[in-house]
Amino acid sequence: MLLSRALRLFRSFNPHRPAAAVGALLVAGVVPGFFFSSLRAQPAVSNVQAVQLPDTMQVVITYDLAVATGRNNLVSVAVSSDGGVTYAPAVGSAGAVGWQTASGTGQTVKWDVGAQWPGQLLPTVKARVIVADSLALIPAGTFTMGNSLSGGGEGESDELPLHSVTLPAFSLAKTLTTWAEWQAVRTWAVAHGYPDLTEAGAGMAPGHPVHSVSWYDIVKWSNAKSEMEGLTPCYYTNDAQTAVYRTGLVEVSNSQVKWEANGYRLPTEAEWEYAARGGLSGKRFPWGDTIRHTLANYSSSAAEAYDGSATRDYHPAYQGGCTPYTNPVIAFAPNGYGLYDMAGNLLQWCWDRNGSYGSTAQSSPRGSVSGTSRVFRGGCWTYSAALARSAYRGDWGPDNHDFLFGFRYARSVVPLNTATVVTESPDFSVCTLPPVSLAVWLARPEVPVGQRTPLAAPAGDGVTNLMKFALGVPPLESAAAHLPQPVMVPLAASTRALALDFTVNPQAQDLRYAFEVSDNLVAWTEPLAFVEPLGANPDGTVSVRLRELTPPVAARRFARLRVSISESSVLIPAGTFTMGDNLGEGNDNERPLHSVTLPAFSMAKTLTTWAQWQTVRTWAVAHGYTDLAGAGVGKAAMHPVVSVSWADAVKWCNAKSEMEGLTPCYYTNNAQTTVYRTGLVDVTSAQVKWTAGGYRLPTEAEWEYAGRGGLSGKRFPWGNSIDHSQANYNGSTAYAYDGSAKLGYHPDYAGGATPHTSPVTAFASNGYGLYDMAGNALGWCWDWSGDYGSAAQTSPRGPAAGETQVARGGVWYFAAFSSRAAARYYYYVPDSGFRDLGIGFRWVRGSVP
Repeated sequence: MLLSRALRLFRSFNPHRPAAAVGALLVAGVVPGFFFSSLRAQPAVSNVQAVQLPDTMQVVITYDLAVATGRNNLVSVAVSSDGGVTYAPAVGSAGAVGWQTASGTGQTVKWDVGAQWPGQLLPTVKARVIVADSLALIPAGTFTMGNSLSGGGEGESDELPLHSVTLPAFSLAKTLTTWAEWQAVRTWAVAHGYPDLTEAGAGMAPGHPVHSVSWYDIVKWSNAKSEMEGLTPCYYTNDAQTAVYRTGLVEVSNSQVKWEANGYRLPTEAEWEYAARGGLSGKRFPWGDTIRHTLANYSSSAAEAYDGSATRDYHPAYQGGCTPYTNPVIAFAPNGYGLYDMAGNLLQWCWDRNGSYGSTAQSSPRGSVSGTSRVFRGGCWTYSAALARSAYRGDWGPDNHDFLFGFRYARSVVPLNTATVVTESPDFSVCTLPPVSLAVWLARPEVPVGQRTPLAAPAGDGVTNLMKFALGVPPLESAAAHLPQPVMVPLAASTRALALDFTVNPQAQDLRYAFEVSDNLVAWTEPLAFVEPLGANPDGTVSVRLRELTPPVAARRFARLRVSISESSVLIPAGTFTMGDNLGEGNDNERPLHSVTLPAFSMAKTLTTWAQWQTVRTWAVAHGYTDLAGAGVGKAAMHPVVSVSWADAVKWCNAKSEMEGLTPCYYTNNAQTTVYRTGLVDVTSAQVKWTAGGYRLPTEAEWEYAGRGGLSGKRFPWGNSIDHSQANYNGSTAYAYDGSAKLGYHPDYAGGATPHTSPVTAFASNGYGLYDMAGNALGWCWDWSGDYGSAAQTSPRGPAAGETQVARGGVWYFAAFSSRAAARYYYYVPDSGFRDLGIGFRWVRGSVP
């Protein structure tokens, strides 16, 4: 179990174009077995457990699911920080959630706790897995359609007159159609006569809504979903309703819709507004008359008096990374009918052609019989609260695609089985602690000088300084009274689980607490385990119990607690290598081959992540690095930051150095007295403190040496061929050494908006333990670009001046040629501020810590 640090507008609208030290204790133990229930007609969810993953801000929630085949299930996760009193949707949850999750044991969901609950230790957390039908029953009824609050001068003229509408019962999807669901149906559709859908749609993540779909795309996709599930399609290209609409841009008329069919279709505008109000009449929004960011994803503005958000502009939880700033489809509370996102996230296409309201009462209206534009409803992440009102109407051409638009589907039939099953996990704790440096603690003056290293064992008790710090032992005190205590925890059926009770120091950052077990004191394994809180102590420590999550049947006799430092970098050993293209296939600038000798240095294991960038940037902006305020984007917390200029990266390295109390490397004068914090400065080699202990960019020679991972003379860090199982790049037949089965962008990461980056540890590391040295994103290097020489060199730092800066490492949008270890790329000079969605960086430190 990791006890880790916390990863701490209104817009005008055009209605025609919307925009290692170890402590061990031994103990006997017994573990139980467990069984799973069989499939039943009603969904069954059981064995819900949750645990925080080591070295991450991710919580893994596992559960067993039994559902009837073909059932349209919707699985979601809610979490509680008060032991189950109140719940909120698990922001950023991914995995076995969403539409039609299949039966299975050990279903896994990852939840980004750092994005939802940054801060202190949360001792009593629960997770709730909810399985429900993906369709909500909207009951038959009559409502007043239009803007009932127009007397206050709000709204548009097309929202009036108010008129009575009566509707029969129907079914409506609880959520916007997700990117995952769109792709699942689209794959079937393209293979069954729907060729137009091949490239249609995009999405930020599987659980986010699909966007960039036209009205025509959606109508054809709805037919495909119907046919895929053996239902009768709703849309046809002739009045006789015999030719199913599968291809082309057809102006389907009301008479060409089989309204009584049991297949999927778009809701009419009247159905949408009736459902959106959720049974609450005469209100501005589905929940009442005011709005704020805790209720919906929209762009907050002071222009509307009913907008009570404490934060303005985009929703603060979703505006990081690349547009569109959508949210997962179950991120906010549902309305009275169990529908999510009926006010915000994405605008939603409806069936109707645009037309004026009448004042007479209507029954099941289906819009105007003429006209070209189609109606959309529902508000959007980029528009103000005015567009999120239940009465708001907009229209656009049906052939348009935009990342502001999504949809949800309806059915004329009502669901036969709407049972909802809720199952909770036992209590667990989440440790998201304040950023206090381990190195700072170890250097405190009250600790004797000889005891300040992590592996030192002061006071003659054999317990290392690192272990003392982790357990909250005062610096000069014996650890005897603080060591972990073995216990056996009673479980069901008279079985017991092995556990350790100990205290945790809330200041212990960058540490990993591992629960290890053994049968023979020789072979030790680390099972999945979780922390149970036992209470806070007067000295500021927290008492916890660490035990196996699912002990095996075989007896486990011994347990120990291992505390180690979580390393984010690796030591690159001193050495000599041949730099350049030894295969003679690259560009001229990759030759001549020449010998380079380098001293040892440390390099980050991964490209700098979006989460790491933001953590340092927040500190930096408050400490004189004002240029970094809007720099950089990232697709997700563990994806690389991109769109950073060379100057951005250099200043960020200085900020990280200063934040951690290290000497910065980059200055704006040769005397190295003025730290580089702002502006676009062409820093020279003389203005770099190469012997400083702070962070810097690697030289080009350091990058290639480390990138090869100790494997000399090969094309890539692992050998001479490449495929998509090894790196994130653009597959192509142009290179014989590219063995990917699928051409184009990496199939696992091509979905959604650009950049099509991958998580920074998605592929195997090279021989030095470095990830993404051949793909994902290019990394800035220190050097100006220049020609190689043939003479042997020691610690080269590139030309003294130049016009372009070097970047290395391959990228998601380039072919395999760019991923070669010898490949060199040049980009604009630092003072241009050039940024690109394919360029990030990783840091090095010139002296080994």
